[in-house]
Amino acid sequence: MKHENTFYALYVLTIISIRLGVFLLPERDLMLFGIVIHHFLIGLALALIALLFRKTTPATILFPIGLGLAADQLIFILLGAGKDAQYWSPGSVLGAIILALAIYPLRFRLTKLL
Repeated sequence: MKHENTFYALYVLTIISIRLGVFLLPERDLMLFGIVIHHFLIGLALALIALLFRKTTPATILFPIGLGLAADQLIFILLGAGKDAQYWSPGSVLGAIILALAIYPLRFRLTKLL
């Protein structure tokens, strides 16, 4: 499989995995010092770490996973966030799908960052 396609597969699998996790374990939050840490922030951190360690195998894995985590929750945040029921609203789900489809033609440019 080409590098760009591996990137996209990891990106989409991350979105599917996190959505499945939220479905199976609703209303479970990661708390750090009393603050809820959303997967958007974890995704941004993973993507930034990957960019710091370019040209390495872990970076090629962490980058699409980080982008997938951040992108999945981006639409949810833009729609006003809230509880898991809103995470499954038609707008949130459709937004995640559209964003995943929009990334597909950009996968070549995104993999060049690494």
